[in-house]
Amino acid sequence: MTIDVEGTSYEIAKVADSNSVFYDSIYDQGQSPDGAAAWQPYWAHAWESSVALAREIAASERPGQRLLDLGCGVGVVGMIAAPRGVETVLGDIAQPGLLFARLNVWPWRARATVRRIDWQKDLLEPKFDTIACARHRLRPSRLG
Repeated sequence: MTIDVEGTSYEIAKVADSNSVFYDSIYDQGQSPDGAAAWQPYWAHAWESSVALAREIAASERPGQRLLDLGCGVGVVGMIAAPRGVETVLGDIAQPGLLFARLNVWPWRARATVRRIDWQKDLLEPKFDTIACARHRLRPSRLG
């Protein structure tokens, strides 16, 4: 998948068939003793909301600022922020997504840290100027 942001094209590495990841997760969840999934497979898709958020970040963040991309999935926001000099931490609970995020920010790894984050438990320091969190479903605008 390729996205264009401010005149630059970025190739996003992700699984070829995200639907199969979702179906496999549903099957695995049904096979577990308690019926619970360890994590949801939202990381497997580069969501339109993350692309929109990446474009917003590109227009607003400045070099030297610190950004946390919480629930980074495949790292779309981080791969747009890091080349602009933004110190970026990409975090997710799903290890497979973090592998793709690490691959996607590899050229800017000096400014991009990829790590497993459980937002309900982990305390992150130092502070961030911005925390980005893309949702997989957008709500209708109230302006309509």
